[in-house]
Amino acid sequence: MRIFNLFEKPVVITEKNYQDFEISSMLEKLHYTDVMDDRSEKWEEEKKRFQKIIENLEKGKKWEVLTGITDGLNVGHYGNLFPDYLLKIFSPFFFKKFPNGKIWFLPFNENSMNHFMTEEAILAKKYEPSNDPFVLAQSLGIDFDAMLNSIGLEIPMFVRFPYLQGSMTGSTKGVVCFVINDPISIYGDRLILHEKLLDKTKYVYTDSTWEPFSNPRHTYQTLDMDKFSKYFDWYIESLNQLYDFVLNLPDLETKRLVSFSLARICFDTYLIQIIEQPYLRKMLFFTLLDKYANLIPDLGSSRDETEIWRDLLSHSFFDNNFKNIAEKVPESLEVLPGMRDNLQRTIGHVLHSKYEDWSEIESHEEEAINFLRTYRNSHHGYLIRNRSDFFKHTGDIPNHLPDYSLDLWHTFLADPKKFVEVLK
Repeated sequence: MRIFNLFEKPVVITEKNYQDFEISSMLEKLHYTDVMDDRSEKWEEEKKRFQKIIENLEKGKKWEVLTGITDGLNVGHYGNLFPDYLLKIFSPFFFKKFPNGKIWFLPFNENSMNHFMTEEAILAKKYEPSNDPFVLAQSLGIDFDAMLNSIGLEIPMFVRFPYLQGSMTGSTKGVVCFVINDPISIYGDRLILHEKLLDKTKYVYTDSTWEPFSNPRHTYQTLDMDKFSKYFDWYIESLNQLYDFVLNLPDLETKRLVSFSLARICFDTYLIQIIEQPYLRKMLFFTLLDKYANLIPDLGSSRDETEIWRDLLSHSFFDNNFKNIAEKVPESLEVLPGMRDNLQRTIGHVLHSKYEDWSEIESHEEEAINFLRTYRNSHHGYLIRNRSDFFKHTGDIPNHLPDYSLDLWHTFLADPKKFVEVLK
């Protein structure tokens, strides 16, 4: 039985129910912060101010409208009026601009979050990371709660590169996710100076299949609203499962350090999803594997981290250990065939210049992983131990390899306990 949850039961708001009393009543109870004098007068003032925001958004491109809605929802002056901002201002505008869209409101489970914060306070008192008793260890950079309920929920919004499925924001009592029926391609409007400068870096550390002026990343088909809704419901429940897994770890220090690692795993996974530069994606991917490998010894394994790192890239290890976990992820994400295919193609790509026959390549999986490990080590510089290994390979590492990070994240979410056990 699960003890801790990050979120309470989600509320799904649609074009048909956003005016229902049950929804507005629930949001009112959650967001009641204090007695508000002259509420109707303050609401009239706010309504006029927000109407100007809506008028400006009317002229924007689709992505500007979508992100403008979530930005706009955060500029309200009164916490008590959040339900009105959401249901009376932005919901009708959202459904007008994005027919058949959906809004998820995910209420925080405050009992679980308070439990986590109480334990943080105990550690802060013990180790004194700051002169300020309210500043907790690492809380200014990689807070676990904040990462899961922000970046952790951005990952599904970008689950099918290059398409943006939705946009999210928060209130004091939960998270609001606006999901659209017709995802927006990031390639639709890219005439931005920053993007132009970044475009010039796409050839660095790219693979042999890349052609000048082409996109170095693989693109995916979008999910329709029905498939995305089922996936997103599964994803929210999986975040709750992960939260419970961490909060049930035996000692405070381990629990806290594991939470820091998972916060960074979450953030690295998201960054790999939204950037295109092969250099950055591969560098982040190799360090992401380091973080997964680093988790396992802290959770009771005596295995060497390097062995675990290699297992995470092994096709044979996947078939024998991860397959049953990956099957728990919704089929629409194609995680099971995607992971297997990516690992197989990676082995073939890394070794294609050395072996022509595929059956021969398959039998040299360990050699391919050795080369990948060597390139992982190169991020410290090339003058390292076993430096002669650099001269034995072309340096051709496939651009698609970092895509594996998203499948790995979903597999981990599907069953964190089992994921850890098979790697011990």
